[in-house]
Amino acid sequence: SAAHRDGRPVGALLAQAVINAGVVGLGHRPAGEEELQDAGLRADPPEILRVAGVSDEKLPRIAPSGTAVGRMPEHTARELGFRPGVLLVTGGLDQQCAALGAGAVRPGQVSYGMGTVFCLTVVTPGPDLSEGMFRDRLSSRLHVVRGGHNTFVYNRTGGAILKWYRDTFGGQERARAGERGVDAYGLILEGMPPGPTRLLALPHFAPSGPPHLDADSRGAIVGLTLGTSRLCAAAAGTTT
Repeated sequence: SAAHRDGRPVGALLAQAVINAGVVGLGHRPAGEEELQDAGLRADPPEILRVAGVSDEKLPRIAPSGTAVGRMPEHTARELGFRPGVLLVTGGLDQQCAALGAGAVRPGQVSYGMGTVFCLTVVTPGPDLSEGMFRDRLSSRLHVVRGGHNTFVYNRTGGAILKWYRDTFGGQERARAGERGVDAYGLILEGMPPGPTRLLALPHFAPSGPPHLDADSRGAIVGLTLGTSRLCAAAAGTTT
């Protein structure tokens, strides 16, 4: 994670800024992640709170994504190199924000993102709590777009495979990166074939995503020959 010049994580400084500002706002998305929201009413379901033994007074105020909920204290802004008066605004889940940036904001539109995981963010017409969604283990969530909803179809290994390659087989790239003062990932990506490979990868290097959520499935790269390079195999795993 990013670090401040004195070594402290920037995320911790930002969190402290929110606390210092007295902000109690929370975007719809994190609340939905914890299943503490009702998809229709967009409020904390009292039944869930009652069962959990949690008072609603202990929960933050829920606000839509993109809502200004406070300002960063001036001393924190100066410490982070920001101008005074920085607004603190509710956000959203990473893949939902990526979908917004990619233009997936209307029902039927889909964005494809690769972070730690491979993820399809599918914009839906409304909340979907149908039997098919339960059967396929798909969630129904509030999108970061006002009035929007979405679901995710994902595989748990995306960029994580690239990290696995770097740590396990990327000793040469790590050494060269250290000598040149650059990032090893950049060297790995530069060395990959520019187009699709002739390899077939099953990227289940971690439990698979929906609909199966199979913890016993294992990853595989098929089609290897004596002429297959390390970077070709890495490309197959990250472009599946």
